[in-house]
Amino acid sequence: MRNLNTANFLKKKRALFRADGNSQIGLGHISRLLALAEALKNTFDIVFLVQDPVEFIREQVINEGYQLVSLPATENYLTEAKSISGNYLNASDVIICDGYFIETAYQEILKESGAKLVYIDDLNAFPIKAELVINHSPGADAKNYKLREGAKALCGLNYILLRKPFLEAAKTTRTITNVDSVLICIGGADPMNFTTSFTEIVLEIEKIKNLTIITGNAFKHKTQLQEICESSGKNIQWLSNVSAEDMVNEIKKTHIAIVPASTISLECVAIGTGIITGYYVDNQKNIYEGLINNGLAFNGGNFLNMQKDRFFKNISDILNSPENINKQIKKQKEAVDGQSMNRILAHINNL
Repeated sequence: MRNLNTANFLKKKRALFRADGNSQIGLGHISRLLALAEALKNTFDIVFLVQDPVEFIREQVINEGYQLVSLPATENYLTEAKSISGNYLNASDVIICDGYFIETAYQEILKESGAKLVYIDDLNAFPIKAELVINHSPGADAKNYKLREGAKALCGLNYILLRKPFLEAAKTTRTITNVDSVLICIGGADPMNFTTSFTEIVLEIEKIKNLTIITGNAFKHKTQLQEICESSGKNIQWLSNVSAEDMVNEIKKTHIAIVPASTISLECVAIGTGIITGYYVDNQKNIYEGLINNGLAFNGGNFLNMQKDRFFKNISDILNSPENINKQIKKQKEAVDGQSMNRILAHINNL
């Protein structure tokens, strides 16, 4: 079973990608690996290993022409690691992992196959056994990693993991003169319904003329949000499951994006727009702190402790300061040059 469709993999080395995604944990891990797979597909044959993949992930992977292996759902991750190492990996392979369950022991088991290991990280919470670590959080520092001899850590926005349309947009310039358009995108299932809370605040601000709301397939609060939108009388566009190209276009049209400190915030940085960001889970804190400390976003704080009147004032103040938004965009353009995948590919090719 080790040689997956061997006849299809004679010309190139293989890159296997291990991550999961669903309405509970979101799609961020899968999105980062899809972005990296796009950069590697011309030099590697691509295989995704995903536990019980939902239909959206199946479509994303298969439509790109990649092979998808459906792993059985389990929380016995070390047993899973032994199965992957023994049944799927060859010594000539590269395996790229993204997930908090892929801890030290899991990595050590994968290494028994002889394959090269790349680990996508944003926590630096445990010893990492990979040859290459990628942490694209702004402000992340390779010096903070304790790695095996010869291993490297690629840190910061020079190694940002985004799909090609966002990296192409990073190469363009942008100046905002009039601020009257807002985008809200919380991503994933948004189980706490921040989308509706932010929508209510934005609709109370008279200066805002256009509002774009983007939700995912797993968003469960559609009825409540729809009622608020229909009664507002404002120009509202509500989109769901947009492509990377469409996401770029929507962000380009907006002047302020209200987003969590996750992949969507980095997509906004690449394109260049006013960003209000915050966090609501611990794994967003590093990106949040990096964005705020580097002047790449306005501070939305802990979304769980949001006070509507204070957030209303925060947005209103930003709306009246296009010069501050343009200063922020200038910093964003200096931080992301659109060349990150070329840098990463060079390192992976040298493994």
